Amino acid sequence: MSHNTEVLRSLAASALQQGRGIASKGHRKTPQEPLELYDMEGCPFCRLVREALTDLDLDVLIFPCPKGGERYRPLVERLGGRQRFPYLMDPNTGAALYESADIIDYLYREYGGRPAPRRWLVRSLRTAAAVSASLPRASRGLHALDSKT
Repeated sequence: MSHNTEVLRSLAASALQQGRGIASKGHRKTPQEPLELYDMEGCPFCRLVREALTDLDLDVLIFPCPKGGERYRPLVERLGGRQRFPYLMDPNTGAALYESADIIDYLYREYGGRPAPRRWLVRSLRTAAAVSASLPRASRGLHALDSKT
């Protein structure tokens, strides 16, 4: 697929999210060490967590875990007991969480100093929006492709 097509797909995904995940409202507490997010780029639940991280302007190391990926997927299973994504590890507090809603709630409470905004609490609408934003990208970011280490 051409680069221009990929850019258009990405723009369509962003447009469907109506700009969420672009601007930051900031945080109250800054983590000393960057957070660690294990995710699949094309996963709508992972997208929601990335948007919340952007909203809070938090430093994060993102470890790609596509289906068939051999680098980080096995690590997540060793750390958390299963290969499920997103998975957040906070080296500052020792917290390790699965489930996008739980991760978002944790991020806002721990680093935002407040509960997650109401827009994050309407889970079914947020999930539907994230799914629709991921559709133009098809399965991009979900499966590992052959590459050199």
